[in-house]
Amino acid sequence: MFQEQTETVTYRHDFSIEELTGIASDMAEAVKEVAELEGEKACVTKSFKERIDAKALEVRTFGRKYRDKYELRTESCEVVYDDKARETCFVNGDGRCVMRRPMTAEERNRQCRLPLDDGDDDADRQARQ
Repeated sequence: MFQEQTETVTYRHDFSIEELTGIASDMAEAVKEVAELEGEKACVTKSFKERIDAKALEVRTFGRKYRDKYELRTESCEVVYDDKARETCFVNGDGRCVMRRPMTAEERNRQCRLPLDDGDDDADRQARQ
């Protein structure tokens, strides 16, 4: 007499044409989903990379300012001449002299400019009046 018993075994199963067609269809769908997920991942990764790069630039900028203890600024300034010191001062919108430099020869001579000689003498000028 045989006693019934069960046991789990692994064996080879050869797929039918119908089963292979179904597997191929499932594989194509899975490949499509992988491509879609990769596309989403690329968009999210690009977005994060841009955000990270922007913050990294901000960190480098702050670091440079902290290390150098200054930054260069460009703004429109009023030009003020200090004739005693023979310096030209540039005054920003806050009223601070933000830069000084020695006057150029042209700046030193700005008060000494004489009217151009137009070739007329005093008699010609009086005749026209």
